[in-house]
Amino acid sequence: LKTLMRYRIRRHPPKPRPGSTILHELAAGRGLWLHVANGTLSVNGIDLEPGDSMSLEDPSTLEITSTTEHTEAILFDLK
Repeated sequence: LKTLMRYRIRRHPPKPRPGSTILHELAAGRGLWLHVANGTLSVNGIDLEPGDSMSLEDPSTLEITSTTEHTEAILFDLK
């Protein structure tokens, strides 16, 4: 059994400052999974805390804003 993985990595600042915002475009035919490890985020006005996750399958622009110090999150943009 052979598995082929294709991925694209885009690294944003590892620990963004409070109030800093990242825009992420989710293209048609792709899915997104976001998991908050530390700190808090606001994603298009929805507050997420450590341990929270969200998924999305509709094309859109996400506005991801760090709302505390030491925020860390993992975002998967999947095909």
